Amino acid sequence: WRQRRSGAVRGAMAELSRICCRQAQRAPLAQRRIATMAMLVRLVLVLPSPTVGCRWGLTFNLRNETAAHDPTHWILESENSLCKQAWVEPFLPGIEQERLYDERLVSARNHKTNIDGFGVGWFGEDGTAHVCKSGCGIVDESLNPCPELHSALLLLDLRSHVVFGHVRSGTQGVNSEDNAHPFVFKLNGSQFLWMHNGGVACFVHLNAHLRLHVSPFALAQVRGDTDSELAGALFITHLEAQSQHRMKTPREGRYSPENVGAALAATIHDLAALDDLIAILEVESSTCKAGSSLNFAVSDGFTLAVTRYRSCSKQAPPSLYVHSAAARGVLQIASEPWDRRSEGWDLLTKDEMLVASAEGVFWRQCLSPACIEDTCGM
Repeated sequence: WRQRRSGAVRGAMAELSRICCRQAQRAPLAQRRIATMAMLVRLVLVLPSPTVGCRWGLTFNLRNETAAHDPTHWILESENSLCKQAWVEPFLPGIEQERLYDERLVSARNHKTNIDGFGVGWFGEDGTAHVCKSGCGIVDESLNPCPELHSALLLLDLRSHVVFGHVRSGTQGVNSEDNAHPFVFKLNGSQFLWMHNGGVACFVHLNAHLRLHVSPFALAQVRGDTDSELAGALFITHLEAQSQHRMKTPREGRYSPENVGAALAATIHDLAALDDLIAILEVESSTCKAGSSLNFAVSDGFTLAVTRYRSCSKQAPPSLYVHSAAARGVLQIASEPWDRRSEGWDLLTKDEMLVASAEGVFWRQCLSPACIEDTCGM
């Protein structure tokens, strides 16, 4: 059964990629020329601005690791579905009430257009992480959701207790399946889904330096050339360092929520420290500014950890919301509320991390003094 299921998944993934690439090829000549010009501008600038933001969302079952749910609604059908977030004006309730609100920076970090690739990730019944990704946009030539996408996802019969969804606005790397999110990493029998919204500052200049801090084991799993995937490898490196100190969990060999949270916090702090290196190397320019946006999500199917983080203490990160449905056992987290309503959605504080597990573990933690200041001011 698993072999037949695996074959069906691969077939659906291939069909999904063909559908969306075919839509892109049918785009009007003028639109293709615009896309080509945009690509050339990126090449000329060498380093795109790290403020460009993707959009992502996820669902995570807090109380029953085996309880599956269908993500089709929030990915495709809801009023502000992930698919629509690839091309509509961002819906950001409460963002203007943030202490560090800056209208200009909000629009820069929460882009309207996110068509540089897309992907869906989930866990099977045996704990295996699966991804369905494409380097093509999730919209058709009219900038409407690809009509065949719904049927392609139905082919997957995608039901899981953990589902990640992502639409990409690339800051680094070409538009390809390897560079689309989510990414999959493996460590000591566990598999992890990883995705990112934001960018690592001056990555072109600091790529080689950052790789020196990633273990050979983690680096060997990197297939693309994005800052996001390398950040995931850095997370695996920190988790690998904790392997001898893994805490007991209901499933032998699983990393505990404390392990996962500590590794993600260490990853954030390593990447934030790059701002100091940028100043030391004096590489800051009009196309290379200090300040990384680090909205991460990672899960092994048992534990989930997410962050909303901006390394500049006086700037807000891209948006990230958590829904109050967590009280009913299903955790919903998204760059934008996918029902296009403000009720029930809580904007995470700047520089905050949220950790949860299928056992019902749940906590929120500040990762910087700026977060503590915002929290105390509430």
